[in-house]
Amino acid sequence: MFLTANKFMARMGDLSLGLTPAAVARLLVTGRRAKWDGRRVDPRAQVAGRFFTSLRIPATEARLTAFREFFDALGTRSGFADTGGVGTRDIAMPLADRSLTGRLYSPDGVADGGPLILFFHGGGYVLGSVAGYDPICRRLAKLSGHRLLSVEYRLAPEHPWPAPVEDARDSWTWVQQNADRLGIDPERVTLSGDSAGGGLALVVANHAAATPQDNQPAALALAYPAARVTLQDEAEQALAGMELLLGVSVLEWFKKTYTAGRVEATDPTMSPALDEDGLRHMPPTLILTAGFDPLRPGAEFLRDRLAAGGRAVELYEYPTMIHGFVSLGRHFTEADDAIRRLARYVRTCCETERGESRQAARGGIV
Repeated sequence: MFLTANKFMARMGDLSLGLTPAAVARLLVTGRRAKWDGRRVDPRAQVAGRFFTSLRIPATEARLTAFREFFDALGTRSGFADTGGVGTRDIAMPLADRSLTGRLYSPDGVADGGPLILFFHGGGYVLGSVAGYDPICRRLAKLSGHRLLSVEYRLAPEHPWPAPVEDARDSWTWVQQNADRLGIDPERVTLSGDSAGGGLALVVANHAAATPQDNQPAALALAYPAARVTLQDEAEQALAGMELLLGVSVLEWFKKTYTAGRVEATDPTMSPALDEDGLRHMPPTLILTAGFDPLRPGAEFLRDRLAAGGRAVELYEYPTMIHGFVSLGRHFTEADDAIRRLARYVRTCCETERGESRQAARGGIV
């Protein structure tokens, strides 16, 4: 059975999660609860994941617009409720050949000259927006105590690869050149994002590593990033086959729409964990994963590559969760724990003093 995504369906999905206690969810999935490699999915996460994969993949421009509205509406309805204490202003980011926009989040009482989190939203490079990710960004800014800039990068199919990559890289350069306007220290900028946005954060870090004489990211704080999207090993295929939000057809749609036949999955801008040169210079990195996420093996591959190269890296898994659970912060306590972990990590990495001690925190790269 396929459903049509729209704002009404987002409201129904949010209400169904809110009105489905864990005991009821367990009854709904009795005998069909997903299991993998010693893990058992949270019943409510399984209900949410199957709801998303029951949505009809859009085949027309009108349906894509409705799908984007659904995705954003679900993010704002199901996102964190406690997001006060943070001011916002939308800003223009003029570039040589185009202009991006972003939303700057400033926690109450934040001082000028402090750190910044440069954030890229998820959505498979096809869905997602600054507005839809507002609850996550407000919560992360509040808990970290740092300013946060959420970037409205271009999306496929209107702007396929490499447009999102170009926007992510250029936003990093723009931030470095406009630190005074933002009221931040350009030496203490953390790259963050989830899913596709986490992949973009990694691409930017690889890009910055190519010019080691310039400022480097202070840290990477990633939630289930698109680190390697070849999706060829047994675990990735099995997890995709469970159809828990990121099912086979959804992944194929994202890939086909974003690449437009222009690039292979092994390209470092698609799978940044395969960028050997960039990984040698990665800043301290925190990776959060979900047990029932087809992107988890790729994130673990990234962790292993960074550790083998002597980089500072931590990975924390939420074994019962599915991809995208942080966007459902109103319904899962794991989502709030994830944001708190990201915030603590960012604070720790950005508290290091400038100069030699900061270089040491990045693994000795000078």
